[in-house]
Amino acid sequence: MKALRFPLIVDGIDVAFADVMFLADSVGQYVMKEYIKPAHIILMHAGPEELDNAERNLTPLHPNLIIFRESMEKKLFAR
Repeated sequence: MKALRFPLIVDGIDVAFADVMFLADSVGQYVMKEYIKPAHIILMHAGPEELDNAERNLTPLHPNLIIFRESMEKKLFAR
């Protein structure tokens, strides 16, 4: 497989937003770990009924996964 070059990656990615489909898919997992390499991943587009399942299945694949459970929940990310 030919290596892709993403200029954005040079500076590093602090936070990436991804949905369940991307994080559960083997290609998405590869892209996230080999190219994007974020410090934190925020799960998006997951309904309340999906959160427990997503946490159980995706956290082992992405230990840096953050799941917001409450409406308007806030987290502070500092370097």
